[in-house]
Amino acid sequence: MTTWAYRPRPSLATTSQPMVARTAAQPGNQAVLRRLSASAGAAPQQTKGAAEAPCPPFHSFPEDIYQAMEAAWKRTNHGGEEVTEHGGRIVSDWRGKRKIRTGVGESESIHLPEEKFGDDTLSTFHTHPYSKAKGAHLGVGFSSDDIKGFVLGQQGGADYVTAGSCNFALTVADPAKRDACQDVDFEKRFRPVFNTTSGGVQNAVNQGNKAAIAGCGLCYYQACRPDPNSPIPRVGVLI
Repeated sequence: MTTWAYRPRPSLATTSQPMVARTAAQPGNQAVLRRLSASAGAAPQQTKGAAEAPCPPFHSFPEDIYQAMEAAWKRTNHGGEEVTEHGGRIVSDWRGKRKIRTGVGESESIHLPEEKFGDDTLSTFHTHPYSKAKGAHLGVGFSSDDIKGFVLGQQGGADYVTAGSCNFALTVADPAKRDACQDVDFEKRFRPVFNTTSGGVQNAVNQGNKAAIAGCGLCYYQACRPDPNSPIPRVGVLI
């Protein structure tokens, strides 16, 4: 399996949506906010067919992944002049032993390590740091590129993001519906909702992501610390 990198697409035409102007001045996740100046896309559409498989209301972050994300975050230099994404691939190796293989990316992308012979990818994780120049925002969830990579099935049954103050998880409730969404343009689903949602960039991203994954058999969870001195909870709540 080749290394998977999350990369933002270039911006298109600017939009007159006031939310975009405000958010562009205070960006959050760069892979998401690279699209802030993109023109509005088509309205979200749900995949037709059988009803969505229910998502559990909570998701417990595996302890080894929780600890690995915490360690990865400390290496990102979040809020500094330059930041670097870190991440990992959780595998069951040829002996059936669970291992985390870590990787390093760039300021706006993560390069996950390749599978070794006999590996079975269980899940993946990566960080979302922001430089001082980009506002050093915390708590911004998945980008549409992240969602696309997960739906393509290259990251196992769960994908995780740590964003300093919050951890996020994507899991699969209905594999058939996930696979049916492989050709979906998640950016077109995400953008109009993000552009018109108030309540801060974090909420706008979450609502945009909910629209993006609608009908795709995925579950989206968030766990945020209640204050700067508290740890991020180990259990996420369905968004």
